[in-house]
Amino acid sequence: MAGTCSFDSPEFVKILEFCNRYPAETTRPEKNYEDAEQNAKFENWYSDNYMKYQRDQDYLYPFAISAPGGGFSLSHLSYVKAELGGEMTLAGYPSDTGQGGKITNVGSHYTDCGELGIVSTSPNRDAAWEVVKAYVQDAKEYNERPAFSLIDAKFEEQLDGMMYVWSEDKISDIPNIEDNGNKVYPLTQEERDALEGYIRGCDTFMMLDQEVRNIVLEEAGMYFSGDRSAEDTAEAIQKRAALYLAEQN
Repeated sequence: MAGTCSFDSPEFVKILEFCNRYPAETTRPEKNYEDAEQNAKFENWYSDNYMKYQRDQDYLYPFAISAPGGGFSLSHLSYVKAELGGEMTLAGYPSDTGQGGKITNVGSHYTDCGELGIVSTSPNRDAAWEVVKAYVQDAKEYNERPAFSLIDAKFEEQLDGMMYVWSEDKISDIPNIEDNGNKVYPLTQEERDALEGYIRGCDTFMMLDQEVRNIVLEEAGMYFSGDRSAEDTAEAIQKRAALYLAEQN
């Protein structure tokens, strides 16, 4: 399998420029539960930064959209909306198409393995597909983790469930749920349909290679410090990452 990368693309240059709008570091008070005064400083700092979203002083709120599971009720999107205190726009990563969302695996915390795939040169592709198909169709597996199903009917069912309050695995007539002083409302039909459109519009999978990540952070640091342009930085990352992938192949 040949690995490729495209860090010298206009989309990645835009990501660099977007990240450069934020400070490289912030000063955070140390947490010390044995020192009441010091701990109060940390709690005030944390609260002040968290409340910036509700005061419209910060506009970048990273979070992953997941399906209700493992005893959770409503939609993760509903909880985030309640925390932010109003409407929100799902933007994702900067891109020319506006489709900035990424698909990701829920991780080994919920499953015994990460990504599943079938090697194109395998002489037993049909048998391998039967294994993969059995895995993704396992109802117990999906009920125990907050992941959207790959089965279309199950996916639609998960989205429909977000329009209701669930109590003891049954639809309740409760209009909302109280959570940390916030009222969390189910998604409306319009919100549910918009969420479906956003998820179905995601066409790239988010993976992390630690070596590539180190290359990006090292080279991007020169741009953030003002020593190089975003375009030159993207080109430098592309050269190093492409060389690394070629060596791995």
